[in-house]
Amino acid sequence: MDSIKTCLKRRGYSVRAVKAVTLALRKSTCTLYDDKWKQFETYTRKKGFSVNKATHPQIADNLCYLPHSKGLKGSTLSTYLAALSSVITMGTGTKLTKAPELIALLRSFKLEDQQHRFRAPAWDLNIVFQHLTSDAYEPLCRTSIEMLNQKMLFLLALATAARMSEIHALDFNRTSFDTSHQETAHLGLRWDFIAKNQLPGQPNRQFHIPALSSILGPHDTQDLALCSVRALKIYIARTNSRRQRFKRLFIPISIEIPMEVSRNTISVWIRAVILSAYKAA
Repeated sequence: MDSIKTCLKRRGYSVRAVKAVTLALRKSTCTLYDDKWKQFETYTRKKGFSVNKATHPQIADNLCYLPHSKGLKGSTLSTYLAALSSVITMGTGTKLTKAPELIALLRSFKLEDQQHRFRAPAWDLNIVFQHLTSDAYEPLCRTSIEMLNQKMLFLLALATAARMSEIHALDFNRTSFDTSHQETAHLGLRWDFIAKNQLPGQPNRQFHIPALSSILGPHDTQDLALCSVRALKIYIARTNSRRQRFKRLFIPISIEIPMEVSRNTISVWIRAVILSAYKAA
């Protein structure tokens, strides 16, 4: 991050503008990028060229060096290149992640990783689905708040394909439903949320989830029990009296907890669904 600040100041940006630009990145991203940039600085010192004037061929050699010396995989090298690009782009305007030769190099690393290792899924989604339609969760209107919470969260995570941080940032006040025959749930994120991969000026994602009843018949009861829109509506109705000052969509299971749910808690709840499904199988 210090390197980005230096590049911007060198190009004539004011201290205020530099501070605003650097605030666009999440703290965790800044820490990760700083670590990658320090690794690159160490490499350039050993090779005897300037870190601020590195050419594409020199960066390509660095990327080829890392898998053998550090054991890095293709996905990690993509993050590494993005970190370098975040600094070099600020200084020169050249975006490394758009260079076709570097993109092709990263693709070759990822293909090589796939050839060396194949990892089967650690759990079976069908087993979890069977558990979610069992008496442990149904009927949702009478099951415990804990079980309702777990089922709604798991189905919503699948329906949105959102990052855990985005699930945690879902805003209750930005949740609405269509009343048409093809019922759809609309979910938005908190205004102060910045996604890990979100670019400056890019708006937050919104999620639009159609109800399964729009494509299934009334006799498909087992499949309809896996509808995330149905679970969401029941969850909101049953937790409405307990919501009080909570702004996030998900609230603590216990009424004695005064704080908002943390992102780690969201992860624990999702893991609990999978673990309970295998215990019951």
